[in-house]
Amino acid sequence: MDAMDKKWDVLGALRNSAQGKLRYERKWSPEVLTEVVPTLSPLAGRVLDLVQQRSQSSPDEEEQSRVSILSPLTSPRSPPLINCQDLIIGNRSGGSCIRRSDETIFVVSMPEDPAEIEAQIRSQEEMYKMRTKDLIIGNRSGGSCIRRCDETIFVVSMPEDPAEIEAQIRSQEEMYKMRTKVLLHQRCKRLEAAECAMQHQATQQFKRYEEELELEQRLEQERRKDELDKSLVEAQKKLEKIMEEHQDRTKVLNIRLHEAAEQHRREEEEERRRLAEGHERARRLNALQEEMLALNRRAQPSPPQPGTAATAAGAQSGALAQLAELRMRAGQLCDTVATAIRNSSDSGGFGPSPQDLAHAEQVLAEMRLLAVQVEALRLQEERRLEAEKGDAQRLARELQQQQHQQQQQQEQAEQQKRQQKEEEETRNTNQVGLQRTDSSILSWSKELQVKLDETMKNMDGLNSSKDPKIKAIKFELAKAVSTPVSQICSTSGSHLYDITGKLNSLLSSQTIEVGNRSISVSRHPQGLLYAQYKLGEKLVKQGEEEVASQHKAAFPIAAVAISLWDRHPALGELLLAHMHRKCPYTVPVFNLPTPGQNQEDFFRSLGYCYDGKTLEKQDLFLNRMSGMMRLYAAIIATPVPSPSMNKSHPHGLQYGWRWIAQMLNLEPVSDISATMLYDFLEVAGNAMERAYCSQFWKLLFFIIEEYLPRIEKVSSPAQMGSVSRLKLFVERCIARRVVPQASGYLSESFWKT
Repeated sequence: MDAMDKKWDVLGALRNSAQGKLRYERKWSPEVLTEVVPTLSPLAGRVLDLVQQRSQSSPDEEEQSRVSILSPLTSPRSPPLINCQDLIIGNRSGGSCIRRSDETIFVVSMPEDPAEIEAQIRSQEEMYKMRTKDLIIGNRSGGSCIRRCDETIFVVSMPEDPAEIEAQIRSQEEMYKMRTKVLLHQRCKRLEAAECAMQHQATQQFKRYEEELELEQRLEQERRKDELDKSLVEAQKKLEKIMEEHQDRTKVLNIRLHEAAEQHRREEEEERRRLAEGHERARRLNALQEEMLALNRRAQPSPPQPGTAATAAGAQSGALAQLAELRMRAGQLCDTVATAIRNSSDSGGFGPSPQDLAHAEQVLAEMRLLAVQVEALRLQEERRLEAEKGDAQRLARELQQQQHQQQQQQEQAEQQKRQQKEEEETRNTNQVGLQRTDSSILSWSKELQVKLDETMKNMDGLNSSKDPKIKAIKFELAKAVSTPVSQICSTSGSHLYDITGKLNSLLSSQTIEVGNRSISVSRHPQGLLYAQYKLGEKLVKQGEEEVASQHKAAFPIAAVAISLWDRHPALGELLLAHMHRKCPYTVPVFNLPTPGQNQEDFFRSLGYCYDGKTLEKQDLFLNRMSGMMRLYAAIIATPVPSPSMNKSHPHGLQYGWRWIAQMLNLEPVSDISATMLYDFLEVAGNAMERAYCSQFWKLLFFIIEEYLPRIEKVSSPAQMGSVSRLKLFVERCIARRVVPQASGYLSESFWKT
């Protein structure tokens, strides 16, 4: 409606403008057209073309053209549209008016809605029907309709009377006001309908919102319920875990209480033993004092006989002065022992200390030596007197006897010193542990080394032969041993059975196939010895290299070694000999340097390797030793795999107990002791715990309470890594009351695969 109002405003403005006051001429001439063209709109080109065509045509043609132009306006149907491609008049929000002579052209904006366009056309038709009654159709009348896009141009004849024009304008305004009311009413209805639709939509959306809110509340309640259930389950699990930990701590406390009671009992026994030893030392010290007093009495001079005083005074010599000094020294020694006895009475009932007893024994030995010297001087004095009497032969014989006795006394004193030293070493051993490996274990290890050397000597014919055929046999035997051993892995039990069977056939003098070649140890008299020697060496080398880099490889190698060891005991002895030679800590033994031994030989005896003149690095050395120790522990802990073999283990857990007991009795060595103990316990600890039960737990308590502090004393800060690893492992085992199974252990189900 606003656009229509603006159109009438435009018409009024045009009427008052210079263009609306154009001079009207009935007959257009080129001169008039030339005068008017500058004042026209540049968009009136099509209208000017029509005017020029009419001016050039005859009056009849003009009349017909006017009628043809006006006829569409008087038709009740929709007026035809003339497409003006080059004429665009005004815009959609307004219009323009061109007046030439008695014709006026209105440019009216057309809306875009087709229904509104149709309504406007019908209203215009009705209006023109009413107005054409008073119009004179002729040169003054006529009209045409021009439409371009959404704009329609009506060319109508306007009367010359201003009142009539005003009336038409007012009627047109009334018509548009009525139309505006109708459109406003329709718009209100549409707004009411839209408002109802919006209310309905809002109601539906509010319902959906309430449903979504209820859904979210239900989901939130379910989530909270799930969280509550989950927290309840977690609380129950925590409670169960706390109860389990409480039970474990109760067990550990019971064990510690039991151990404390055992410790108290041991302390009481130790105190009783110390009291008994103190009493024994006091008794021995009293006996020593009694013997010293007796020797002192013997050393004192006898009372002078009547009539001999002048002779004795005349016979005073240097020997008698020396004899007096010896007697004075004997008195001082007696005073020393008496002082020691008086001091021992204040020691709280434990008697004299071992140092006091040792000192008293040394004093007694010195006293005996003084007694011998006094006796010798006395005899010398007597011999001098006898010599003066002329009995030289008897004096010489007695002197010889005296020297013999003196020698016996010295030997006896030396023997007593040796006994004293041995007793002191025994006491130190009881206090701080053994200083060296048990003699029986050393003898057993030396016997294995002797057998290994004898085997090497017996193979000289095969090793040192220059014959190409014998060299080929030697190469084939080495290949027959190394190829199956290098294929050992934990793929399946049948795979290990195949490898064991092939090696057993080789050691049983049977023919086997290796690389499309038939090989047998019977091809050479020393072939069996060579195969056993190489097989033991190769198994140890696998532990030195493969087990050192992959710990779980120890168990399949150990299973093959035990299977062959049970059938061929000589192989087991050679295997142990190779292992003891490369890793002496599997004995265990800590070799000490011997007199005349150079540094290279000493380090080789400890297991180090020399590359030219360069000593092996410590981390590489420990890695190799760890691999061989793990293989040794796996051999001890792995049961005999095949049920057809003997059930008795050729080198079972009793050897493991002997090894760990001997290791704990030795003085710890930095790096080595902690590393070897950790490797052994991690591999064989589970089997030993199942076999020895409480005794094994006592062993772990001994390690954590007594042995680890001794290792820490001899370890530098840079060497505490192995000590910390051992300590953490033992503490975890004690806390959990279980020793974990080592990685790679072959269970019974493995042998069924």
